[in-house]
Amino acid sequence: MIDLALLFFYYFNMKERGLKFLIVLFLLLFFLPGCLEQQAEKKEKAPLKSRFSETKESSSRTSEVKKTKVVLYFPDKEAQFLKKEEVEITSTPSILKATLERLLEGPISSDLTNPFPDGVKILGLNLKNNLLEINFDQNIKKLYPRGSTAENMFIYSIVNTATEFPEVKKVKFLINGQPEEIVGSNYDFRAQEFTRDETLIAK
Repeated sequence: MIDLALLFFYYFNMKERGLKFLIVLFLLLFFLPGCLEQQAEKKEKAPLKSRFSETKESSSRTSEVKKTKVVLYFPDKEAQFLKKEEVEITSTPSILKATLERLLEGPISSDLTNPFPDGVKILGLNLKNNLLEINFDQNIKKLYPRGSTAENMFIYSIVNTATEFPEVKKVKFLINGQPEEIVGSNYDFRAQEFTRDETLIAK
């Protein structure tokens, strides 16, 4: 700053135009490049910031998970009726399978009970002509509840949940891809096709 002040002092006190011109030229050559570099840096940083913001917004949109609301049916505490419970699950092309798998996890409400023992597993589904075949693994034979009340809650929690989808009118249970008998059941799973039972749903 002192050097700069001295230069201006000499400039205004010198009468020789040639010397004044040299001093002005020196000042321009000394300070102008620095100003130009600062402006260039600002221009370079601005697009980077803009691109970073766009990338951040794009990644946040991608991370958003779509949800679908579905209806499940669970027994009440007395196991006399089924009650509806609406839950949200992650949207997927296999929404029917995802719904039934969520059903097996049990209810959210403490006023409802879970009729499915741990270990019940759905291997796959097959829907044709409004008939839904649900393929369970071999464990269902030993995990299947005995007694008419318990098995009705087990069966119709599944059937009434599945028939919430308009394309499903009937449900058939398979074990490892085959219609098999379950010892102790009141139903013949080799031939039985179950339809929705509205009388079991609490009003």
